[in-house]
Amino acid sequence: MQTLERYIQNIRNHHLNIYLDAVAAFRRQHSQTEVEALASSPAPAGMPAIFAWRRFDFADRSQEPPRAANFNPDTHVSFPPESFTWQKKLKIRLEPLAWNNVEFECADFAWRESLLVNWAERWLDPNNKMPTDNHGLGGRIHAVTQPQKKVNKTVFFVDFGSAPAKAVFELLNVLALAEVKKVRIRTAAFRADAFRTDLSPAENSPAENGPAENA
Repeated sequence: MQTLERYIQNIRNHHLNIYLDAVAAFRRQHSQTEVEALASSPAPAGMPAIFAWRRFDFADRSQEPPRAANFNPDTHVSFPPESFTWQKKLKIRLEPLAWNNVEFECADFAWRESLLVNWAERWLDPNNKMPTDNHGLGGRIHAVTQPQKKVNKTVFFVDFGSAPAKAVFELLNVLALAEVKKVRIRTAAFRADAFRTDLSPAENSPAENGPAENA
């Protein structure tokens, strides 16, 4: 059986390869391209500001205001649902997902705002402190939503952008510290029984040499 770490790395590699192709195509059409363009909107009262920030996949800076755009891959890594245990206490159900639209459905979520906010600020990098590679990618998430209570579950979403697999593992640590007992990780639009893409990454995949994992 694949390890959780291997699943997450393969999913990230698949997305990043397609993202790099999309960046190259956008650059060919727009001479003043900004990748992972940062934007924010006023946060509602009581919402930490980081949840109102987001990064667009790319933006055309030749226009004013700049034209921002996102892309959605037309393939994803599919596999039957798998179960894992993280740090010997967090039960994980992993289902097919798109790296740019990951739903975390948590049971027994003890809301510790500072933990998730600190994680989001580290990986969304609103101050643009992370170094970028030759593609303009900084290994950053593109968005995270504020957790919302739904009956007996707490749900939030993450667009992992160009972030490394390490961002997911640090988020799982946050959930464990928040005393989450179970989490379902998926993209709700995908059928768990649909198999469209092999989990095995291509040898010497460009994604393996993508944005460095941030320490």
